Amino acid sequence: FDLPLWSRKQGAVAAQQGVRAVVLSQQIQASHLASAQQRLATNRVGDADRLQDLSAPQLLDDAAAALGQIEAGYEGGELDLATALLLRQQVVQGESAVLALTGQVISARLDLLLATEDPALIPALTAGSKP
Repeated sequence: FDLPLWSRKQGAVAAQQGVRAVVLSQQIQASHLASAQQRLATNRVGDADRLQDLSAPQLLDDAAAALGQIEAGYEGGELDLATALLLRQQVVQGESAVLALTGQVISARLDLLLATEDPALIPALTAGSKP
């Protein structure tokens, strides 16, 4: 019993074509996901930079000065202990918020570097040596 030449291994060919189609669709999906992550990271860094510009580093200097004024007010008898502690707590919460924002800006920048696979993340490669 002979099979015609044109029908030999057609099932295997079709299966491999199906596997190839699945792999290509996964590759396209990964490419779209990477592009979306790059756009998101770029937008996030832009937003973070704008927010950091609003909370310029002088806020930490202002907070330090405010803490000094609170201490001087308490020692000079202008503020009672409860008021001094309340004011100090509010200033420290403000400092904490500025530092948290700075951490989020750093995180956004790292995410952008990772999304764009910046070689600066691998010092050995940027120095010209091989891993």
